[in-house]
Amino acid sequence: MPEYWWVDPGSRTVEVLVLQSSGTYRPVALVEGQAAIPSVQIPNLSFPVDSIFMPLDLRSTLPRS
Repeated sequence: MPEYWWVDPGSRTVEVLVLQSSGTYRPVALVEGQAAIPSVQIPNLSFPVDSIFMPLDLRSTLPRS
């Protein structure tokens, strides 16, 4: 897997890790709050970390694209 996200609900953060040629993962970002989650694999992806932790009933009010 070339990239994965470690989502920590306790600290409400997302850590993005990418696979190196050595076979190990390197952290490239630790984001929280309104910061956008960067993705190496999906460059145009952009949404704030907080949106992952929204209560389920609020997700239905988000606009669909």
